[in-house]
Amino acid sequence: MIAMTEADGFALAMIAMLALSLGTVLVILIAIVRAGSRQDREVEDLIDEISREEKSDAAPAGKGDAAPLEAWEKEADWWKN
Repeated sequence: MIAMTEADGFALAMIAMLALSLGTVLVILIAIVRAGSRQDREVEDLIDEISREEKSDAAPAGKGDAAPLEAWEKEADWWKN
């Protein structure tokens, strides 16, 4: 048998802990990369549909488009007068 001192046992335990820690970090990074590369096509379709609806519904805003003011409302630029 090979004789091991306490220092050798401690060094081997630290190497084992280091290997376990690096392995854990590696597994987490692989999981992150795999999850990031997967895309849900249904979500992409919904985003495209919403952006198309927003583009078609968008109308330029102007003073003529404003609804009549209620009795208690002030003009938007009341403070300029």
